[in-house]
Amino acid sequence: LFIPPPFGRGERHPAVVVLGGSGGGLDLDKAGVLSRHGIATLALAYFGIPPLPDWLHRIPLDYVEAALTWLAAQPEIDSQRIGVLGVSRGAELALLLGARLPQIRAVVAYSPSSVAWAAGGRDRATGKVIPAWTWRDEAIPFAPLPLRRFMVRSAFPVSVLRRPVMFRHLF
Repeated sequence: LFIPPPFGRGERHPAVVVLGGSGGGLDLDKAGVLSRHGIATLALAYFGIPPLPDWLHRIPLDYVEAALTWLAAQPEIDSQRIGVLGVSRGAELALLLGARLPQIRAVVAYSPSSVAWAAGGRDRATGKVIPAWTWRDEAIPFAPLPLRRFMVRSAFPVSVLRRPVMFRHLF
């Protein structure tokens, strides 16, 4: 949690929850920059750091909702001015949160997708595609993530032909 110096006596800061992308962990850089401009920021990991999941699968939106509730209760925070900022898969999450949680007043989505994607794997026991996101213990509807086609069309040209990664085929 980054809280900048107070504006004035008794004034509270607007706040932003900063969500990283498919790499997981914390996005401290963006949180730090926003904080230097007077916005309180909470860099929130949702996978990739123990005890959170190792990879992006079955991430409960309820977890972020709990973090927002905690953030709004902090004395330095203006609970009426809270937003979320996400990058890539974090932008997907930010849009899902903004659509479900009325306490979110602003959403910044860097490179979001137009759909909620699957996690990118299958459950070993059932063979079913694994959801990336859940809400109240239910899977959020998703589009299957075409990773095999992506690997053939993008990864092969990158490794063999030394071309840049092309995400157009994935999305």
